[in-house]
Amino acid sequence: MSPMVIVHHSGFGHTQKVAQAVAEGGGGTLLAIDAEGNLPADGWQQLAAAKTIVFGSPTDMGSVSLHYLFTLSQQHSMFWVGTGMMPSNDKAATRDSINNVGSFSGLMTATPSDTSVDEMVPGDIATAKLFGQRVAAATARMV
Repeated sequence: MSPMVIVHHSGFGHTQKVAQAVAEGGGGTLLAIDAEGNLPADGWQQLAAAKTIVFGSPTDMGSVSLHYLFTLSQQHSMFWVGTGMMPSNDKAATRDSINNVGSFSGLMTATPSDTSVDEMVPGDIATAKLFGQRVAAATARMV
């Protein structure tokens, strides 16, 4: 089993593609959460065995796609991977908003949410692979 698990939810496939790039770059294992917020049967065992957990979620109105993911991230030390953009009129955004925290401590992508998975910005995918390498290197130093 990989020391890095990328647990993620993807509504339209964008976050899945970024999670795959992170896994490819860092040699991690993907762990998808379904639309109801459920992990696969062995999901909790994979998370318990992981040295590093990368948490990926699309952002919707400045928050994660599922409250479940946010709760999970608060219970474990995780890197953040977010896809999507804050609404342009989000005047309530603070330094504690999930997008700000995510972009500070992890990886954010800039691909517009109305594009298809195939139209994602190539630099986002390349950056995700480099992020995976960086997380793998950090994990190796901790193990």
